[in-house]
Amino acid sequence: MSTSNPEEKEDENCIKIVLCGNMHVGKTTILSVYLNNKFLEDPVSTSTEFSSKKLIRGNKELTLNIWDTAGQEKFYSLNRIFYKGAQIAILVYDITNRNSFEKMKSFWYNEIINYSHHNTIFGIAANKYDLYNEEKVDENEARLFAKNINAVFKLTSAFNNTGITELFDEVCDIYLGIKAKPDYTFHKNIDVGKSFTLKKKKKKKLKRRLRNAVRFLIII
Repeated sequence: MSTSNPEEKEDENCIKIVLCGNMHVGKTTILSVYLNNKFLEDPVSTSTEFSSKKLIRGNKELTLNIWDTAGQEKFYSLNRIFYKGAQIAILVYDITNRNSFEKMKSFWYNEIINYSHHNTIFGIAANKYDLYNEEKVDENEARLFAKNINAVFKLTSAFNNTGITELFDEVCDIYLGIKAKPDYTFHKNIDVGKSFTLKKKKKKKLKRRLRNAVRFLIII
């Protein structure tokens, strides 16, 4: 990987992609597997890095300019330079780390909305699926979040090379119009994660009412 200028020329066959997520969720390893079919045993946390890949989709040859953004807090303000003009953003979380999922919803998603200045297509990589026995994030909850932001959702494993190529292929197909493009309805500074909290509270309230009603009937 090498560094490069974050400003790419406007070209429909040249796609700017940014990978976002917390430290240690596997962004760099996902990219290594996608580009070189190489799993990184002990990836080094770095600042934002740039890679490029040629891809044939339909009858077009695409150039993917991919920015692997830094997960460390000290690089957050620098990352915002690289979000500008991103046609595709892939949000990555670790299925064994609940915090990485919550921050993806409340922070990383909004970073792209606020700073990309583009009608960005979203993909979500639910990474480390090979460790599904240790998962801390319910898959249905994650899929619902993806649906709410019209994102492509894939269970991925860099270790097993699962779902990674499929994720990149699908978001690129949406960009090219080979697949239907999501209709984005969310706006700046929306914390989609709050909707899940509210729904959970409503469900708990409803369950409480049902339990009370059953008890009342039993007493009668």
